[in-house]
Amino acid sequence: RWAEDRAPRALDARDAAFDAAWRREGDAKLQRLAPCEEVKAMLVGRHGGCGLQVDHASCSRFHAAFVNAAPADDDTCVVVDLGTQHGTFVHRKTLRKPFRLEPFVFYHVEKRDEVQFGASSKRFRIIADRRRQQRKAERLSSKMAAAPEDEAARTVRITSLAYEADESDVRHLFRHVEGIKVRIQYESEASKRHRGVAYALCPDRRAVTQALACDLEEVQGRRVRVKRADAED
Repeated sequence: RWAEDRAPRALDARDAAFDAAWRREGDAKLQRLAPCEEVKAMLVGRHGGCGLQVDHASCSRFHAAFVNAAPADDDTCVVVDLGTQHGTFVHRKTLRKPFRLEPFVFYHVEKRDEVQFGASSKRFRIIADRRRQQRKAERLSSKMAAAPEDEAARTVRITSLAYEADESDVRHLFRHVEGIKVRIQYESEASKRHRGVAYALCPDRRAVTQALACDLEEVQGRRVRVKRADAED
């Protein structure tokens, strides 16, 4: 939490993510890792709860943290060593040798910098993303060749809703989508009981792509699925 407070208050966690790749000293090719999404800060260490796990005896359980708080919007970030015994090192091409970070001091990680933890031979390159939802929407938009004209093509289906969720919760899920209309499929209007399914009618193609980008977001603590209604099995 202490490291996360360094991130800008205006940054929505839904838009924050880290992409990581690593290589060993002497290797030319980087190996990509699974992204760490919806977090403003990413812990590094041997603990299973760390977003970036480094399984090496010289690494602490909580060794360092990357924070989405670079001085410019250029996909870089800052890193802080959490008072470790064996240190955190930054390899920079303009320097002859890596420099060791002072504990609990935030350092700006520049593009193409590589970070080493303890005596591990792995070097990590980290990219911070501050526009995750926008990028998802852009990718979805590029895959949709034709604009949906009829109502069925402009409807998305939300499944796996928690039973206590209501229409206001679903509207909050799509709070960034203008003009969307939400309807939960209740068993009866009197009971307000539902089977975890809702529908949302979008005004246009752009709104459809924005709504689909909310797939796997949480509503009432439960991840929901958002799919095109005309693509139901």
